[in-house]
Amino acid sequence: MSDPFTGLPNEEIARKLDLILEEVSAYSVDIAEDPTLPELGTKYLQRVLSQCRNYTNRVTFYLQAVMRLDKALKSEIRLTELDLEFKVRAKLADDPVVRQQSSIEDRKAVAFGMLRAESECLDGLRVRLVDIEETVKILKMKHGELLRTSTDIKLQRSIVKDDKDSQLRGDEGYSKPQAAQDRSVPEGMPAAVSSDPMNPVDILDHGVKAEDLPAPVDSVHARQILEFLNSPSEKSKALCSVCGEPQLTTPGGAVCKNGHGGVDPLEPGQVPLEGSVDRTATAPVIEDEPAIRSVSYADLID
Repeated sequence: MSDPFTGLPNEEIARKLDLILEEVSAYSVDIAEDPTLPELGTKYLQRVLSQCRNYTNRVTFYLQAVMRLDKALKSEIRLTELDLEFKVRAKLADDPVVRQQSSIEDRKAVAFGMLRAESECLDGLRVRLVDIEETVKILKMKHGELLRTSTDIKLQRSIVKDDKDSQLRGDEGYSKPQAAQDRSVPEGMPAAVSSDPMNPVDILDHGVKAEDLPAPVDSVHARQILEFLNSPSEKSKALCSVCGEPQLTTPGGAVCKNGHGGVDPLEPGQVPLEGSVDRTATAPVIEDEPAIRSVSYADLID
């Protein structure tokens, strides 16, 4: 393939760049989720891999052509800058109108004003360079996308090959039944997250050591775990004889969240004075509650 920009004037080059970007934007390869389906056939992977390779070659050709154009334009810009700089120095040295100016900045301004045509030509070249550089960026991005797609197709082909080899050896291969609604797989791995709602009380159950409790990092960490596990739960705390709420131990004595301080705890079988609290109509019997198991440091590090 010949250079697509050969013999084109500057006005046509910008239009050609737009046509190239419009063409490569349509270069997209769709990969099937399961290439082993009967309707795809055995040559499906070869077809999509060949299509991706053809697209990559075409984008590579355009990228090389635009980069050659970028290289030639940068060389032309540099030559134009050197020529303009030489003419400005000549004006500063020989032109009587320029030499009459009082300061060097005024002399340069007058010299550049006399060379307005050369300056406008240089500005036009720089604008063309910006267009070409942005086109190169887009082509490089498309080229990298096609390369990644080709890698994905090859990986998919490798997985299919391994699956067929596994089935020929008598194994099940990679084919697994669909996951259930709770994300569980029959005869497979359990769901990563339980679908049943979890109560915080079930997580922070005092007196029960979790099976997956991590080992303490140091003695301070072990003491913190012991204090949490051995602390009394809400069920085992003494209840206020006025409202039936659990009493908290404070420096001033026992008090509940309703502010009833200095009262005796609720006795077994006793009804609180404020009978409007339904959940404490009958005081719970502390003795019938399961005993809190004490946890030692040895239990934590086992």
